[in-house]
Amino acid sequence: MNSLTNESFNLLERVCMRRIDIPNQEKVYVGKVIEFSRKQNNFTIDAIIDGICSKQTYYKLQKEPLSESEYYDQLLERVGLFYDYDSQNPISLDGLWNAFCEQEWSLFDQEIQGLKEQIMNPDVYQYVLSGAIQCIEQKQDIAYAKQLLPLLHDDLKEIVSYFVLWKIYESYVQYKEDASYLSLKTEINQCQYLFLLIKNEQYYDASVLCEKLLQSTKGKNHDLARIAKLFLLLAIQPEDFVTQCEWIQKNEQLTADSFHAYELLYVTGIFYYKQENYKKAWSYFIQLKDIPQFHIPVLLFLYHMETITSYVLDKHPIPDTTEKDMKVLLTYYEMKYKGDSLQELEKYLWTECRKVIQCFYPPELAQKIIQDELFWIAQQTGNKSRYYQFNKIDYSINT
Repeated sequence: MNSLTNESFNLLERVCMRRIDIPNQEKVYVGKVIEFSRKQNNFTIDAIIDGICSKQTYYKLQKEPLSESEYYDQLLERVGLFYDYDSQNPISLDGLWNAFCEQEWSLFDQEIQGLKEQIMNPDVYQYVLSGAIQCIEQKQDIAYAKQLLPLLHDDLKEIVSYFVLWKIYESYVQYKEDASYLSLKTEINQCQYLFLLIKNEQYYDASVLCEKLLQSTKGKNHDLARIAKLFLLLAIQPEDFVTQCEWIQKNEQLTADSFHAYELLYVTGIFYYKQENYKKAWSYFIQLKDIPQFHIPVLLFLYHMETITSYVLDKHPIPDTTEKDMKVLLTYYEMKYKGDSLQELEKYLWTECRKVIQCFYPPELAQKIIQDELFWIAQQTGNKSRYYQFNKIDYSINT
């Protein structure tokens, strides 16, 4: 067979392999992607079906396959997407899934970057994958993720659920919505959900899940469950905290300089901070002030302890943060270290810092910080009216 014949044969083979219709088993999924994209673009149904199909047909294609692929093609074009009939090699997520399961986050980030480089065109599947990556990178809100998750296949849904849990944990003190839309099949997601239950003060459910995970997990997830139990004890059985902490230090082999080792330092520091044992709290927090994941809250607690103890830091950096509660309270310390007047500091505590008490976790720590700073100002000015007024207000609810 000569080269010209070979080339013709290969071309014919490619043409024959090209799909000329969307497979029936994919059509309902494509219909749901069209509806998702329509909502994200704020298009009305009337606008995208005009001249293509009826509303009845549009609703139908999200529930059962239609024989005419032209409907799908035209509707996809209206929302800026297309179905890639030529694609024979879908993007593999195996590397991302393995990195996630092993909690190898540096490798996970590399996999994400590799996937982003492979997303070239807005075809149906790459569009959904791009949305998932935006959720992983925290570039979309929870409402977006809630609509996207039903479109994701099992592994990717599990991964995105993990990062949605993170976003919920960092964004809300109380999150009472049903979380059934999230995928919690893996132990790492169950551990993440456990921390959310604790933060939401759902202590019974948290205790049941924590004991289950302590019995079933190994390695990193077991370490997470152990740390979660300390947070539980901190909230409901502080008298048992020290005993449990000592047991972990003696029996659990937490890797030095690992995230879980830092978590142990952090929760222990919080325990002594709440107990107002500032000498011990300082000794734990000072070890974490340069660790990125703990830098911001730890600095806030250290700055507060400078006000009420004789401990002094050499430097007072004010890190940037998008977390409103931390940003507002750190701005107060930025004003304080810049030398703003006592009157301005008191005004800022009263008008701005009080607003974020319920955004802080746990909220009583923010209340204590503001209370002590108002007392410090009162000592300088001799006027305790704001301090007394602050103490009369019930901050267990939004005020």
